[in-house]
Amino acid sequence: FSGSSIATFRVDATGELSFKGMRADARADVPGFEYVTDSLISGDGRFVYAAEFDTDTISVFRTAVGNSGKMTFVDRIGHRMSRYRFRDGPPPLVPSFSSNQGVCSWQRFESAGVSYVVAATGCQPLEEYTEHLENVTCSIGNFDATCGRACCDSLLASTAGYWELSTSAMFGAQKVNPPRSGTLACTTDLCSYSRPRNTIACEEQYPTRVSPATFKDVSNSLGAAALLGVSCKVDRQADWDGAPGESLSAASFLVNDGRTEAVQFDGALNSGLLVAANIDSLVTGDPLTSRLPLSGIAVEVWFEVGTDKSGFYGLAAAQQDGSSCREGWSL
Repeated sequence: FSGSSIATFRVDATGELSFKGMRADARADVPGFEYVTDSLISGDGRFVYAAEFDTDTISVFRTAVGNSGKMTFVDRIGHRMSRYRFRDGPPPLVPSFSSNQGVCSWQRFESAGVSYVVAATGCQPLEEYTEHLENVTCSIGNFDATCGRACCDSLLASTAGYWELSTSAMFGAQKVNPPRSGTLACTTDLCSYSRPRNTIACEEQYPTRVSPATFKDVSNSLGAAALLGVSCKVDRQADWDGAPGESLSAASFLVNDGRTEAVQFDGALNSGLLVAANIDSLVTGDPLTSRLPLSGIAVEVWFEVGTDKSGFYGLAAAQQDGSSCREGWSL
């Protein structure tokens, strides 16, 4: 296979396949033409009709007469397609989204005699999510007049830990600390937590598997914040006891207001995220090698209270529970 080309092969009487040749095809560089399996130029030479076997669609491209390599996309029609066509007119008749945003579902409804159409995106499996690949803290989109790349790099270098609880933060290579029980395993795509069934004091039906299970530490210093589920999946926490592929994950607790993502903690199904089960692994006593600072630290947490019940709620902590004392700090 080679980009912008068409390869031909010969099949003999025995079914043996042999390479015959390859020729350049400029149409392969045209957006929307990448997966075409067959095409036909109209009699007047003004249009190219292209079929995609995998998607069961036919696309129409406009082309200059005698030059089928210079094409522009016109329309795409799928088998049994239900579609809406936006006519010319003032907003909001003109859609505000582009064709490359991955619209995968439509729903029509009426309110007060007016018809509306809702477009949904994000139907791809989370494992196929790739937007995180370009999501880095010190990127051009995060710079302003007061802090450029050098400033951002300097701030990040002096940050002990930075967790942004969002979809993109669940994916990509991550550094993790071992949990007290169970296994936290990572690939280059994501991290998953697993443990066997708890049969000592619980009537769990399935082993625990949380995937994705972590939100990466952007500073890559302390380690990812992990969601490990609950120790006993019964009663109010029975939603954790699902068959493989049907259990909860870090993605189950993501919420957003249309602009900003966050994680919801309810004290039952999700009581918190764990960075390290033992902070001894993060403190060496040497300021040059210790991952946690030894003398001073500034902590910032963005949160919103979603309950009117008074009580004692933790936001962040780095503390050690001992048999006779508790050391560290909590906010």
